[in-house]
Amino acid sequence: MDTRLSRWRCINIFEAARSVMVRNIANAITFYHMTSFKLPDSTIRKMNSSHQKFWRKKKSNKGKQLISWNNVNIPKEDSSLGFRDLHLFNKAFLAKSAWRLCTDHTSDCVKSLQAKYFRDGQVFNIKKRVNSTWSWTSIISELDFIKKYNFWCIFNGQNLLIWKHDWMIGPTEPPIPKNGVTNHG
Repeated sequence: MDTRLSRWRCINIFEAARSVMVRNIANAITFYHMTSFKLPDSTIRKMNSSHQKFWRKKKSNKGKQLISWNNVNIPKEDSSLGFRDLHLFNKAFLAKSAWRLCTDHTSDCVKSLQAKYFRDGQVFNIKKRVNSTWSWTSIISELDFIKKYNFWCIFNGQNLLIWKHDWMIGPTEPPIPKNGVTNHG
């Protein structure tokens, strides 16, 4: 990232233009990787440092700064510059990929992942495996977030396991079955 940003000539560019370049162009470089992999914190720190150096037109991040980088990551609506928090951005992309696993059953990618990792079609019942790829581990790390903030639409009820899935608004966990009651009974 440093080498790519260093090729851009920023000496005669106003601060507003550099802000647009960091927000839109520099962040776009990593979009694909963020949808597939949980980037390590050290990588995110290096990316933030590269963005800082380019935006501040300095070779390093040392010295007194007028605006804290944490304040730069606050949304524009809250009177800031609206730079993205790359850690949260990475989590959002992984959650979007996890959501696709739950909702898009026609995608070839989802079909191939289903054949390897969850043959029964139940995304939320996945057991962590030792031989999983980094990409798969990254995507399923956000399944807990999806599970916490979604609920089922019943429709015909064929895919719903009433004792396991969160299908009612209100309770934090599915109801507990009485003795002898099954899912499809």
